[in-house]
Amino acid sequence: MNFVRAALREPLLHFVLIGALLFAVTALRQKQVEHAEIRISAGEVAQLAAFWETQAQRRPTAAELRGLIEERIDEEVLAREAVRLGLDRDDVIVRRRLAQKMAFVSDDLAVVAEPAEDKLREYFDTHRESYTTPDLYALRHVYFNPDRHTTLDADAQRALQRLARGANANEVGDPFMLPLELADVSRDDIARDFGSSFADAVTGSAPGSWSGPVRSPFGVHLVKLESHTPPSTARFEEVRDRVRDAYLGQKQREANAALRAKLRQQYQIVVETAEGSGS
Repeated sequence: MNFVRAALREPLLHFVLIGALLFAVTALRQKQVEHAEIRISAGEVAQLAAFWETQAQRRPTAAELRGLIEERIDEEVLAREAVRLGLDRDDVIVRRRLAQKMAFVSDDLAVVAEPAEDKLREYFDTHRESYTTPDLYALRHVYFNPDRHTTLDADAQRALQRLARGANANEVGDPFMLPLELADVSRDDIARDFGSSFADAVTGSAPGSWSGPVRSPFGVHLVKLESHTPPSTARFEEVRDRVRDAYLGQKQREANAALRAKLRQQYQIVVETAEGSGS
């Protein structure tokens, strides 16, 4: 017993044990390397050739194909070494790419069944507003550029009087970058291009007569509402394909959310904040 304790205190024995451990680890690593296999399948080779042909508009020569295969092998070797060294950790780009690929996989895992007709009709009734055409307007306007008129409002008023007497709209006003006639546009469409005040003035005017002046970010306009089509809801039969796509899209999102919630249950999630950790 005293011999064992004395031997354990010998520095030479320590060196021998450490050397043996290092040798064993190196041998194990070498064995793993020797048995690590990179297999480039015939399908991958065909895929490489097909991609080359798509880019170059011709099939690769034997030498070019060998070069493609060598590049593919180098890519695999470098990728595996990067993973072995932990270079994939804490990399936001790698993490996002992996999460994106897993999201694609989850779409396949969360299979949504083809809906029955009554389910589609129920969905249509619940989301009827999505298949309702809003109020639509047809209008024309005459534009007055502030840079061309020192008496802008007065010039617009005189033009309005001429139009009321039957003058041609093309004979008054200034050139404009946007169309002077609009058909089947919603109030939101008008407001997007000309502003809310302009849209309110147009949609609130009586069809068939010129009115104004109406201001927009561009300047001053005279407007004539040609027609107003009230909103209408499409029949189910007219939009069945759209309803089906929307229904399946919603069910797919619900299935994906359920799968993510199930996956989260496999982890203890801790979020560290300035106030402390929370889970």
